[in-house]
Amino acid sequence: MPCSITSPGTLLWIGPRRRVEVQRLSTVAEHVCPQVAYRSDLQDAVDRPAASVRLVMIVKSKSGEMDAATLSTIADVYPSAQRWIVNTSLCQTVPSARRDPNTVPMSWRIAADRLQEYWTSPATEANPMVAKAAKDTIGTGLNRPAAVLVLADRLATADHWMDLVAADGHSVCWANNVESTSVRNIDLCLWDDSLAAPTDVATWRTRIRQAGRCTRSSARHAWMTVLATPQQIQSARDAGVDTVIAKPGPVAAVQRLLRNMVGVPPTQSNPQASPRRAA
Repeated sequence: MPCSITSPGTLLWIGPRRRVEVQRLSTVAEHVCPQVAYRSDLQDAVDRPAASVRLVMIVKSKSGEMDAATLSTIADVYPSAQRWIVNTSLCQTVPSARRDPNTVPMSWRIAADRLQEYWTSPATEANPMVAKAAKDTIGTGLNRPAAVLVLADRLATADHWMDLVAADGHSVCWANNVESTSVRNIDLCLWDDSLAAPTDVATWRTRIRQAGRCTRSSARHAWMTVLATPQQIQSARDAGVDTVIAKPGPVAAVQRLLRNMVGVPPTQSNPQASPRRAA
């Protein structure tokens, strides 16, 4: 494997590292990460904190839900680190992890490639796609709170994004079918890839056209995705998606992006009350 220029920080590896499925992942980790801290399980990671952790990678070898309280503690111990849950062959994706864009489940089949791409990216932002998105100057120049629609497969998926939007005082609602919602005058559509999977230009144009029944003519569109290829990202942009947000992404960068898109300064006031689901 050729030598790469790596970004600083520690990879905290939680779970088994000698299973056949993760041997390549282990090799990549030791090659591209300046420091790897190994912990046997979640509790071990809590009891023996590692320093300068940039990424927490939990290798899951058993099916079933993970302990929510311990996962929450991991987030508290390493607040600035992103978190991946790598599911081995006996596991399925953890649904609860999708609530937090900083905790992303993925298959062991793609984890090694994702890790190499992630760790050899510039360190100016924890995620290069989010860094680019945060610099986009596409604000609508609104002088009022924005109306935001989060489009995701279920409310649990949309919750975290909705909290980020509401924290700045914007009104926000969720829908899982843009054609059936009765909301109107939306300023910003946030498409999550749980509902809007990577696709071609024509399909994206259809999505945006269908969303037009509930958006203003000046509405912006952002797509939040985990594994889109550069070609799929370009297809979304060519169809009219203004910004692509890579998941997992730093919460601060996502908040800056939202503020840039709607053109409303940050506010410390209480968020406006809004329905959690669009009628």
